Amino acid sequence: MSDDAGPAWLVSAAYIDPGSIVSDFQQGAYTGYQLLWITFVATLIGVAFQNISIRLGLVTRKNLAQLCAEYYKTKAANWTVWGLMELGTVLVDVQAVVGSAVAFSALVNIPFWASCVLVCALTLVVVFLYQWSGNRTELMTAGLIFALVICFAVNFFQVSPPAGQVFMGWFAPTAQPYTLFTSLGILGALLMPNVFFLHSDLIIQHKYDDKATQTQIYWTAFAELMFGLMFTFFGNLMVICVFAAFFFNEECAEQGLAMANGTCTTVLLDDGLAYLSTGYGAVFQSFFLVGLVGAGMGSMISSTLAGQCITEGFLKIKLPFWQRLLITRILTLVPTIFLSAIPGNGTQSASLLNEWINIIVALLLPFALVPLAQFSNKDFMEGWKMHWILHWMLWAVTMLIITINFYFLIGFVYQPDVFGSVGAYPDQPWFYSFIGILLLAYVYLLALTLRDNLEVIWAFTVRICTPYVLRLYEAMKKNDVVPSSNEN
Repeated sequence: MSDDAGPAWLVSAAYIDPGSIVSDFQQGAYTGYQLLWITFVATLIGVAFQNISIRLGLVTRKNLAQLCAEYYKTKAANWTVWGLMELGTVLVDVQAVVGSAVAFSALVNIPFWASCVLVCALTLVVVFLYQWSGNRTELMTAGLIFALVICFAVNFFQVSPPAGQVFMGWFAPTAQPYTLFTSLGILGALLMPNVFFLHSDLIIQHKYDDKATQTQIYWTAFAELMFGLMFTFFGNLMVICVFAAFFFNEECAEQGLAMANGTCTTVLLDDGLAYLSTGYGAVFQSFFLVGLVGAGMGSMISSTLAGQCITEGFLKIKLPFWQRLLITRILTLVPTIFLSAIPGNGTQSASLLNEWINIIVALLLPFALVPLAQFSNKDFMEGWKMHWILHWMLWAVTMLIITINFYFLIGFVYQPDVFGSVGAYPDQPWFYSFIGILLLAYVYLLALTLRDNLEVIWAFTVRICTPYVLRLYEAMKKNDVVPSSNEN
């Protein structure tokens, strides 16, 4: 690996973290192969926006957080983006700790809370190594990703899912109504807003004295990014296919359930591990668990470094590294140990937490994509400005994700049985009132971030989004999701 390589592997670790893997399990068990195309498209979106992050860091010698702090003149916009990105970082970190701890606990047969503490301690050691060795830790992260994908490949080829169904799910876009909740979760599981900030910070470490060297660094970083994210995509695909072959059944899926032992029921990750062990032996279960632990370690390294970059960039507060590390570990340990203290099925609680974190991260995603779309065509990008067609494509993707988020939030209130998981939330008026308040807050926070681009947003909304929104409204009206205009 050249001296210019390395950062993309720290970023790629976030695309195959425990949250992604648990989401892969749920996607395979409850929707089969039909959403593989969404996983692929989400990965391509990640490539496009990570590419902008690379360009920003390389051209301006500043990370995305520093650029946001300079560009957003109002304190409200700055504090909004900073607070939401910090929240996303903590949630992703909690997800990584929980996923790794579940796997580590099953692997060495220790209590869940003890596994949480051990996983956090291991992460402390690894991240301290990064401060001392830099490129070696990036190499180690790349090694972790290779190892976990190999572990998942062993399971994939042992199960041998039907190739025809896999390719149809990958290249023939379909989505049944019962897949809506899972579809949004895929975006939150794969596209972590904090890593868009991280990549722009990591690329600054590479120095250049002339245009040729700058170009060489860029293409090396981009090639590494493409390879890393495509590699993680195949890892995610293999996990989805393994559990789709085990648990998916169309009739059960329409009820929001999976097939296990010939009956429609709710299945959790530990059910999947039991099937791996029973059907193919404990060694294959161990391969999966080792892969899950490795994914968590890589993700925690990324989220810790991203949190440091976001705090320093927005607040201009340079905490000593050990203080930042200690704060992040405490913020993640408290909720995970609380989770372990909940009576009943700990895996069920962990699965539910993972599901909701993916949804929340998907809702936070626009607050990272909007700045990237805004900055991709600014004058300070000099000769690296995006072509206007590509710039508009970035805005189109950003607005599409925002539209999907609104569609989900509105649909969640109107038709929770379709947009939510059964039993995953309190079916009470106060809860839906709370969702309504969150929706209004979401609109306000987005307006703060988008205020300098309202003309662009209005043009896109009127010309492109409005027809699709009207179609969605008519479809919801046809299915009695919204009241008809002629009802009394």
